[in-house]
Amino acid sequence: MTNTEKTTQEKDYSAEAAEYQLLQDTKNLRNAKSTLYVPKKDRYEDAHSSALIFGFFGLLGDAIAVLSFFEIIHLPIATNKFSQVSMFLMFTAFLVIGIVSYKKAKALEGQISEEDNANSVIKDWLEQNITETRLEQVVDSTAADEVNYLHKLEYIKNELSTEFPQYDEEFIELLSDEFLTKLYDEK
Repeated sequence: MTNTEKTTQEKDYSAEAAEYQLLQDTKNLRNAKSTLYVPKKDRYEDAHSSALIFGFFGLLGDAIAVLSFFEIIHLPIATNKFSQVSMFLMFTAFLVIGIVSYKKAKALEGQISEEDNANSVIKDWLEQNITETRLEQVVDSTAADEVNYLHKLEYIKNELSTEFPQYDEEFIELLSDEFLTKLYDEK
């Protein structure tokens, strides 16, 4: 084997290794839990609108499918019993999704006030206990502003996690980021 062939083979192996690593990184990203917290009020609104949309189209589609099945109306796309039954089953699935979304929305609706109360308590605690003086203690004067922001954010998250261990990490992170952003906006 000549040196050129060895170099080409090494390049091919290196490219394969890089491609394999990229594939593994992509799989890890797909499997990683999202750290973005979605407030219960927003989740309620999503579930409620899904319930309305799927429920409406499920009922409407089922009604049309039944009318077509009994030949009260004629649909060009549902010319035989198989397509009519298939259409009925599809719209029934829509209706089931609407009902499940409705139940999810009802469950979330009761939790919104709890989350609002927790939000209020935590924000009051932050206002009373986390001062700019305390945050300046974690600042590294040699580091960039972005790095110092992250240090401050981590400090606030740790303080909140210690004070309020009953809440999710994502919820704590959201409130920490909102508080720190508010501090920067006031400057």
